[in-house]
Amino acid sequence: MSKFTVSQTSFNAGELSPYMSARLDQARRSSGCKSLKNMLITPHGAVFRRSGFRFMGEALDHNPIEKNSNNNTLSSIYNIKVRLIPFVFNEDQAYLLEFSAGKLRIWHKDALLKNPTTNQEIVITTPFTDSVLPYLRCCQSGNTMYLVNPKVAPQKLLRLSETDWQLSGMTFSGTIPIPQNVKIVKVGSGSVKHAYVVTAVNIYGEESLPSVEISGLCASPLTATAYMTLTWNTVAEATTYNVYKQGGGAGVYGLISSGIVGLSFSDKGQSVNFNSKPPRSSILFNAPDSYPSCVQFYQQRLCFAASNKEPQTIWMSKAGTAENFNISNPLRDDDAITLTLASEKANAIRWLMSGKRLLVGTVDSEWAVSGRGGTPISPMSCEAERQSARGSSELQPQTVGDSVLFVQRGGNLVRELRYNLEIDGYAGADITILAEHLFRNRVITDWAFQQHPYSVVWCILDDGSLVGLTIISEHQIAGWHTHTSQGRFEGLCTIPGVNGDELWVVIMREIKDKTTGNTIQRRYIEKLETPFNSNHSQTGFFVDSGITYLGEATDSVNGLEHLEGLEVSILADGWVHPNVTVTQGKVSLKHKAQKIHIGLGYKSDLQLMPIEASNSSGICLNTPKRAVKAFVRILDSAGFLIGTNEETLKEIQLRKVQNRLGVTLPLFSGDCSAYLKSSVNNTSSLLLRQEEPLPFTVLATSLEIELGVDT
Repeated sequence: MSKFTVSQTSFNAGELSPYMSARLDQARRSSGCKSLKNMLITPHGAVFRRSGFRFMGEALDHNPIEKNSNNNTLSSIYNIKVRLIPFVFNEDQAYLLEFSAGKLRIWHKDALLKNPTTNQEIVITTPFTDSVLPYLRCCQSGNTMYLVNPKVAPQKLLRLSETDWQLSGMTFSGTIPIPQNVKIVKVGSGSVKHAYVVTAVNIYGEESLPSVEISGLCASPLTATAYMTLTWNTVAEATTYNVYKQGGGAGVYGLISSGIVGLSFSDKGQSVNFNSKPPRSSILFNAPDSYPSCVQFYQQRLCFAASNKEPQTIWMSKAGTAENFNISNPLRDDDAITLTLASEKANAIRWLMSGKRLLVGTVDSEWAVSGRGGTPISPMSCEAERQSARGSSELQPQTVGDSVLFVQRGGNLVRELRYNLEIDGYAGADITILAEHLFRNRVITDWAFQQHPYSVVWCILDDGSLVGLTIISEHQIAGWHTHTSQGRFEGLCTIPGVNGDELWVVIMREIKDKTTGNTIQRRYIEKLETPFNSNHSQTGFFVDSGITYLGEATDSVNGLEHLEGLEVSILADGWVHPNVTVTQGKVSLKHKAQKIHIGLGYKSDLQLMPIEASNSSGICLNTPKRAVKAFVRILDSAGFLIGTNEETLKEIQLRKVQNRLGVTLPLFSGDCSAYLKSSVNNTSSLLLRQEEPLPFTVLATSLEIELGVDT
């Protein structure tokens, strides 16, 4: 019988597929885990317990499904979905948009916006039904957000002030009004018709559509003594005006004068430039089958794509004018663009993403759209090149550093799309392959990227579970982890916060009706608490759907109606209180405390990959072995459970002789050890668990293994 020791000092490969259990030749296996649940990864290799989800409030529409004591559904009216979308003007002015069927509420700094006059929550009526919400796409520029769905005409959400928000439809001929009340006065006599139109131009050079034609009879040619004078009303947004004159055929106009500052112009025989004609409007998005399903900004143009009628077409606005899709005759470089991807089969566009080029994901492949030869995109310089033939789902991609992550067609595989200088194009690698078991027979329904503090892409699967990907490409870190709570995750998004990016979620939970005792479902808005960063357990928040009481010492806490009938976990002044059940919206404690965290408990697990033996001949997969002793290096942690599996877990006690009784234990940093109760088998592993509302960070582990034990 011999012994050997196996140490693991990094866990940042995350949870690995069972297919990886025997792959000792794969470098990522040595820093991977068999299970990583409710734990997050640091770039340094350590893993730590995620903080809890703090209860923020009920979703606007929360009609319940009620069940009786036999768990049979009494009503099934709960079918309203909630969608969370970030609206970020800057780090301080970051809002959370809560869309439900036909309604919109707005969160800011952890509270719902209210009307300053009535003190009522601001609720905006929208045309988005619950069937539309999962496929609602948006992009933002400053105080304006554009929202699209193929079932609804494009909408514009405008923030006029902190509490003044407007949602409206859009026009696509620019925002400058057409000059009105154009009149003509002739000087002299004659019988030749002279016809004109007038346009308005704003400070940014955006030109309106032409006015109605105005005409009169006068001499031909016009002279200083026989001429036509035009006048028009002021256009508030305009700084100058252009006048076009008809000639060269009916309806053909050419520029006769530009940059007019006043409200009148006299035609005394000036030459007409028929190479510069007034803008023409494009008839866009005016019927249900023409509504776009994608929207994005690229090179100062607002881009729409993929209507039911034209699924492979992209429409781009005039440069610098988001809502102007007018075109000139002849075309100019800043005119609106219409581009249809040329492919072998109908290849509907699923998403747009702005970058070095405009990336386009379709059902069958991924494309890059740009100007030719590195020039800015324009009607005369526009090309689309296929980059890969993977195919994309309908989820909007996530930008992570210098990469774009997108979900492949089928919904259960994530690829990284990155520009490759060697091929002068984009290539995509599968970053779910080592953790494919997490997505087997599942579909990603929503996701968001939380850049700070630990660069995590959060994904909700169609079974209501939550998984995360810690990804830092420059350090070759990409590790998956799973997260559970007593409920079903339905939606999520991230917004900037005081201490980094905040993750907000929509989660369905089952509670008890206070009157009937029947089970009902409620949809809640909750926010992931910032990662624990202290050496005092009192500051840790490790409960879900939780609240915090802070004030005079008390042994009774109210305000828990959202957890009615559920057993809750409690941390009172740093002490773990026995679990209690919420009754009539409150709980009673055995002792008074000033700082109390109350919410649903959850387990955080770190389980190592199976340990394999090796000798001079190589790896011995079938060698009988037994885990004898474990060493664990932890940081700012409390006591935890340790074992080789669920059945052998036992508690690691960190209380020392010098620790006074009646005082909360200081958090421990250092090495601790335990003898393990394990049987002889061909694989050995280690399971670490924290199930109390306390912090837990693991830096390294070491296992002492006995070989050749008689069976």
